[in-house]
Amino acid sequence: MSLVIAGGGPAALEAALAVQRLAGDRLPVTLLSDRDEFVYRPVAVAEPFGFASAQRFSLRRLCEDRGFELKRGTVAAVDPDRHRVLLEGDGQVPYDVLLLALGARAEETIPGAITFRGPEDSARLRAALEQLHAGEPLRVAFVAGTETAWTLPVYELALMTARWAQARGLALEPWLITWEERPLTIFGDAAAASVAEPRTSAASGAGFHGPGRRIDADGTTRWTP
Repeated sequence: MSLVIAGGGPAALEAALAVQRLAGDRLPVTLLSDRDEFVYRPVAVAEPFGFASAQRFSLRRLCEDRGFELKRGTVAAVDPDRHRVLLEGDGQVPYDVLLLALGARAEETIPGAITFRGPEDSARLRAALEQLHAGEPLRVAFVAGTETAWTLPVYELALMTARWAQARGLALEPWLITWEERPLTIFGDAAAASVAEPRTSAASGAGFHGPGRRIDADGTTRWTP
């Protein structure tokens, strides 16, 4: 009996460690990943501002330390009848038990806007910030649409942009535009109530705009149904 876990992110590693903790050596674990490194993504939002860098770890070394087998490949399809994972290009990986921990694919939702997916977009965001110039107040909108379940990164990006601009003497107005009625609703009503809107806007320099408003390019705010 063997377990194949397809994925190389936090969910795949946590699952492999949990199974090992429960089953020990009785259930060999194979990690099937399309990359050689594991990137700790939460701090990626600080990378464009030079505050921190996303940590990177060798996936092969992690597997060697824990006794997992690592196979490189990209999942193309699963053949459940024959218990095998088909890989892009060529090749297959047999399994007794299969766990898919492939994560989500970030896609552009607003044409012309920068879609921040993680470390791969740090340089692009940094370059856009560096192009800002002193003078008339500049507006930078950080938008989380209704399909964005975890909105914390957009808050972090907006607040760090405000801090970054202040340190450089830029007249910058970061706007937070989300589907939430109040800031940080994702943490629950009690937590959202404790985060006063003036704290989000006046003190931090970032203005919060919830649903029901349309923000035009000239800064005009209009209410919509």
